[in-house]
Amino acid sequence: MDVLTLHIGHMKTGTTSIQATFRDNAAILAEHGLYYYSKTRTNHPLARPFSKRTAGRAETKFLKEFRAEAKASRLSQALVSSETFQRLGPEEIAACVKAFGASARRVQVLLYVREPVALAVSAAHQGVRSGRPLADIIAQPRVLNLTEIITRWRDAVGPDNLIVRPFDRTAMAGGDVIDDVLTVLGCAQAAPRLTRNAANEGLSVLGIHLLERAIARMPDRKMPYDQQRAFNFIKGPRYVLPEESLAKVRRRAAPHVAFLKDEYGITFEESPQRPSPPPALSEAELDSLAEVLHEINAFAFRLDRSAMGRVLNTRMPFSNRYTEVEHPMRAKLHKLGLLAELEAAVAGPDDDAED
Repeated sequence: MDVLTLHIGHMKTGTTSIQATFRDNAAILAEHGLYYYSKTRTNHPLARPFSKRTAGRAETKFLKEFRAEAKASRLSQALVSSETFQRLGPEEIAACVKAFGASARRVQVLLYVREPVALAVSAAHQGVRSGRPLADIIAQPRVLNLTEIITRWRDAVGPDNLIVRPFDRTAMAGGDVIDDVLTVLGCAQAAPRLTRNAANEGLSVLGIHLLERAIARMPDRKMPYDQQRAFNFIKGPRYVLPEESLAKVRRRAAPHVAFLKDEYGITFEESPQRPSPPPALSEAELDSLAEVLHEINAFAFRLDRSAMGRVLNTRMPFSNRYTEVEHPMRAKLHKLGLLAELEAAVAGPDDDAED
């Protein structure tokens, strides 16, 4: 193909939403000349082989399938999107560019950059979801070394093949990162047809405090994301880090902000986000609510994945399988004449089985 674009994030710039939307709309994107590998939930399996953590795995089945599909598609360009790219070192980047270069005449890199305070706040939400204690996040808020990330990739592909865009609604095409990516790639006409898939939305103040306490009840502080969904629906003001953390972010990010302005003319408006007040509940009340929500979520998570859940298509509120799409096993059981018998066998006295 003519050009292959590596979208390297960075984190908290709508990357997960881009990946989910492009995966779900791969056929529409292909109609507009863009190939996107959609066999996995994200493109991380295409990027991880180049990390030293998985050295020697450059010829994984995913990469082989990607190369074969990209070639067979006969499309003019492709996009590969993964936050894993931002963590690669110079040697890893060189190997990555060389490998993907075998599928295209030119490899270019697309990077979105976000105002540091807004990034640190969003990263705090992600950090809690990942099991990191909120106190640790407040003490060491996330600040990316954008100067190093950009310099590494620019050295590998050349200045003309590195596209740096601000993650800012006022600067992005259509005020949306998906529209902006499509515009950069020359596929803007595909935008109206896409079904958008938002992901990794922020948590409320109460939601983040309850989730942190619920995760603390899990082994090794690890909770599947699907089990966390109920916490996303807890209403209230969005959580923002304390002022001492925000000040630390501004201080540490200042050299990178200056670099972006000098090298790419990108400037950021000061973030309007202000520190959140503490939740209006006692520690005992927060612990009690977290325990109840944790037990409810854990039960729903297990039920949705149980044999009964798969057969009867249970749809627990706020779970990953809360969807109007019927499980294909139901149709098969109905065809065999077994569905009604199974439903009757598990119906309790309060069920509406007779209706």
